[in-house]
Amino acid sequence: MQKQESSKEIFWTDSKNVLIELVYVLHVSGVISHGIIDIRRISLMHPLGIE
Repeated sequence: MQKQESSKEIFWTDSKNVLIELVYVLHVSGVISHGIIDIRRISLMHPLGIE
């Protein structure tokens, strides 16, 4: 059985600009909540320890 990673062990290692671009791509492609979610709500999802 594998040990589960805690959220403290997972963190964003690239620039914030890359993260912003990723959020934009997720929004434009409609892959979250069938594309009906607002981009602001996507941007508020931050499980990667981003300050």
